[in-house]
Amino acid sequence: MDDIDSDHRPVILRLGPQTDQTSETRTSVDWLRLETLLKATSSQDLDRIPDHIVSRQDTETAIEALTSHLQSAVRNSSRQVPVEDDRHLCLPDEVRVLLREKRAASRAHDRYPTEDNRVRLRELEREVKLRIREVREQRWDRTLRDIEPTHQAYWKLARALKSDTLTVIPALERADNTEAFDDEEKAECLAQSLELQCSPTTQNVDQSHLTEVDSEVERRSSLPAETTLDTVTVEEVQDLIKSLKPRKAPGTDGINNRVLKLLPAHLIIILVSIFNAAITNCSFPAIWKEADVIGIHKPGKPANKPSSYRPISLLSALSKLYERVILSRLRDFAFSKHLIPDEQFGFRARHSCVQQVHRITEHILSHFAHRPRPIGTAALFLDVAKAFDKVWHNGLIYKLYQFGMPDRLVLILRDFLLGRSFRFRVEGTRSSPHPLTAGVPQGSALSPLLFTLYTSDIPKTPDVELALFADDTALYTSDQNRQMACVRLQAAVTELGEWFRKWRIEVNPEKSAAMFFSPGTLRSPKRASLRLKTISLYDQQIPWAKYTKYLGVTLDRNLRFNEHITIVRNRARFVMGRLAPMIDKRSKMSLRHKLTLYKTCILPIMTYASVVFGHVKPALLDKLQIVQNKFMRRAVGAPLYMRNVDLHRDLELPSIKNYITSLSRKYFDLAPHHRNPLVATLLRNGWPGSVRPRLEQ
Repeated sequence: MDDIDSDHRPVILRLGPQTDQTSETRTSVDWLRLETLLKATSSQDLDRIPDHIVSRQDTETAIEALTSHLQSAVRNSSRQVPVEDDRHLCLPDEVRVLLREKRAASRAHDRYPTEDNRVRLRELEREVKLRIREVREQRWDRTLRDIEPTHQAYWKLARALKSDTLTVIPALERADNTEAFDDEEKAECLAQSLELQCSPTTQNVDQSHLTEVDSEVERRSSLPAETTLDTVTVEEVQDLIKSLKPRKAPGTDGINNRVLKLLPAHLIIILVSIFNAAITNCSFPAIWKEADVIGIHKPGKPANKPSSYRPISLLSALSKLYERVILSRLRDFAFSKHLIPDEQFGFRARHSCVQQVHRITEHILSHFAHRPRPIGTAALFLDVAKAFDKVWHNGLIYKLYQFGMPDRLVLILRDFLLGRSFRFRVEGTRSSPHPLTAGVPQGSALSPLLFTLYTSDIPKTPDVELALFADDTALYTSDQNRQMACVRLQAAVTELGEWFRKWRIEVNPEKSAAMFFSPGTLRSPKRASLRLKTISLYDQQIPWAKYTKYLGVTLDRNLRFNEHITIVRNRARFVMGRLAPMIDKRSKMSLRHKLTLYKTCILPIMTYASVVFGHVKPALLDKLQIVQNKFMRRAVGAPLYMRNVDLHRDLELPSIKNYITSLSRKYFDLAPHHRNPLVATLLRNGWPGSVRPRLEQ
């Protein structure tokens, strides 16, 4: 039970037999039977669906009827089966006989505690313990010997070993300092916290601009739609259904993607009619606007705080299919009008975190290599608070109108954003409905592109570079006069702060970080930071930092990456320790499978963004090489006299240095042909400070 306000832990003890004990069950779906039932759907089963779906009411009625039919087919194809409990070990008959002998010896010792009975009992206890341990080891060895990397169990086991133990949500602390104990109270507490999180910001609001935007959106939305959108076809919906991932959790309707993949042609035609009617009426059906939300605890955060749980929204599979239909039309317009700035690398094909970090670091390193005197770089990494959850709905719609987007598409997106609600679910208990008054819906296919369009008009300052990856924002500029660089950076952040205030985006200056990159070793970093001009935002000072983490890479003042390599080495060692039962020499798993596990779970941790830090001193890369050497020795049980070079050759595993070199060579070969000029142009001009000169040597 949860703690009360004392140092005691209350416990409930029930004595006597349990008369209402029931075994735990799970739902098993007969997919062949479900496919047969869906193909056999007759017009009588869908008599509630109008013959001609025209109005909004017809659309809602058709969705309800189709959803009800699919739910009924799933229920008729499902049955409850007992959950396989792997916690109890099935013992062989000889061990069971041994256990009975031990229990008999225990009873004999209790009646007659003689020396012979005591010795007999201890011998049987040791023998039973030894035999059970052998059975467990044999079972584990058999599992590892039979498992294959193609099996889901292979990756499930690796994921379970790497992840922390799941814990039940403890008593949560409400805003009024009271505690929520049972599941219903916890669900309401978490829902209230999320509702507050997904509400428009009131920090530094420009009231006149807010009134102007609201009135313009209301005026434009009241006008009849004049443009048309492409009609949804059966082939388009079929292609979208084929691209769905089958192993996705269902939403409130209980229909998952695997059910959609079994839809016959006549049900897909009904679905196409629903989509076309919704587009004609410029609507997003209200039945698809409610989400089930579950919370995942954030590592390192206090478990009793509602804000420590990351919300995961479960949406209807049919609604996500309609979202993809709208997304294809929205993406075509955005790309044809070049609305996404080149500086934005988030949610774009062939744009990665590594490329954005590389772009920043190579700018800094190229100025380090300037002769006769190196040039320093001042950079600012802003912490945008809850960017996706704070998107101002009318501000987004206003920008879509300003972009010249077809009014019918804008009206659909406006209806998609308005009137949404959610229920927080804790252990099967759901909260009451709570509204979402701001933010793009979490888990929606449309949300990433909508957020990118919302921030696409971010201001740019001359001589100051801008780097964006979703909500991660960085500004940097270089100058031989460090005070002049700070002045330019201050002007840029002041202009950016006004833009944040205008569009109701919250920024936390205290969690933001300013850094000045210089090639030399600073005798006193504290005194050096005092010689720099103060950077402030909203009259709050942004502290100068020794190092900061940006897109998974820890950057230090000299770009020597000592701190980053230490962090990734410790993380790789931690994961390797967790996976020890699978990769240890005593494991019965084949060596080929151990190598697969290492290459997919451990090596990527150490070599992530290796093109960024590939120029570091060989002594730093040796720290990562030591981790790989330990893996090889543990995997094969190599004796001390066996050389690491021989292990690399026998396992056909390249050294860390050679592996990073091959990754960098592949990166540099592909990058000049990149469609983003910010990446391609720089690579054509050369990279003075990068790993490329080392490769050419």
